[in-house]
Amino acid sequence: MEIISSRRWIGEAAHAFQLTRMLIGRGHKVILVSKKGWEVSARAREQGIEPIELAMNGRFNISDNFSDISKLVGILRKEQVDVIHCHRGHDHWLSVAAVKISGKKIPIVRTRHVNVPVRTHFFNRWLYYNTNKVICVSAHIKEGYLKTGIVTEDKLSLVYTGADLSEFDFKRDGVGIREEFGIAADSPVIGIVGRIAPIKGHKYLINALPEIKKKYPDAKLIFPGDVRDEETDAKLKNIIKDLGLQKDVIFPGYRRDVADIAACFDVSVIASKGSEGSSRACYEYMAMKKPIVATRVGIIPELIEDGVSGIIIPPKSSDAMAKAVIELLGDRKFAGEMGERAYSMLVEKFNARNWLENTEKVLGEDAKG
Repeated sequence: MEIISSRRWIGEAAHAFQLTRMLIGRGHKVILVSKKGWEVSARAREQGIEPIELAMNGRFNISDNFSDISKLVGILRKEQVDVIHCHRGHDHWLSVAAVKISGKKIPIVRTRHVNVPVRTHFFNRWLYYNTNKVICVSAHIKEGYLKTGIVTEDKLSLVYTGADLSEFDFKRDGVGIREEFGIAADSPVIGIVGRIAPIKGHKYLINALPEIKKKYPDAKLIFPGDVRDEETDAKLKNIIKDLGLQKDVIFPGYRRDVADIAACFDVSVIASKGSEGSSRACYEYMAMKKPIVATRVGIIPELIEDGVSGIIIPPKSSDAMAKAVIELLGDRKFAGEMGERAYSMLVEKFNARNWLENTEKVLGEDAKG
């Protein structure tokens, strides 16, 4: 069973959905449990996977929680579930509660996708005591668990997510996207893929653009991603207005054709001031052979070798960002070589097969052992 309580199409949701598809492709029977009426359910049905939907409306919604646990208990008693794989706090505790009530001895595996330290209060200690294995998608996250002492090291497994190369074609030229947004073929395009939220650091790239435009006057920014709150949206647009960049920064909103949009990037950026627990965007850039400028946060130093497969800069530094982008735009051969090396690293180490096989091992023999 794969269970994911996310409403939006964020890293955890994409991870659970893609893993479900790959496990089914390997011949496993997978029950996908998702939040009713939201993106994971919609995408699952498009792929011919019928999810079981729960309300999953928050820890303190007693009636919904009772109903969700009852449904899970019914599934566990009816189906031959070998292991439950959960991805977020809410679906984690629902799973533990359902297993306890069902009377079944079903292993529970939690994948941790974020860098936020796990709190060590009594409830979490109980939760992790009743969890058989914890998959960490980065060494950074694993180190965080070890520092808290909430789980012993033998319960922790490091499994990098990677990217399914069949979903990305680095030969795409991005011409159609440039035409859609009225960008000239020779205008440099710099982009960030990801939700529009303060943690993602879009403002630092916006503030870097005036310096970039001194060297490349036609440079444009593209930020595909959904806006999480109107305040953030307003603040970014005020910065853009104050800098006179209204014609140079494009917000396409939430898009499913992220690979097509990334194809038109001359430089791909991760500007986060935190977060990047698994950095799906970084994997996607690597799959598209894009030169990457990324801040030194989360998993980034594990994925990128500075100066070899990308350029790593300090977070919150528009000056460093401008310098790195200008360097890559000024030496396209060097930038292309970086993209090639990043792609090679993805193929060798962070590919979907490794992700799937390592996850299968944890969900199977490790969880039961």
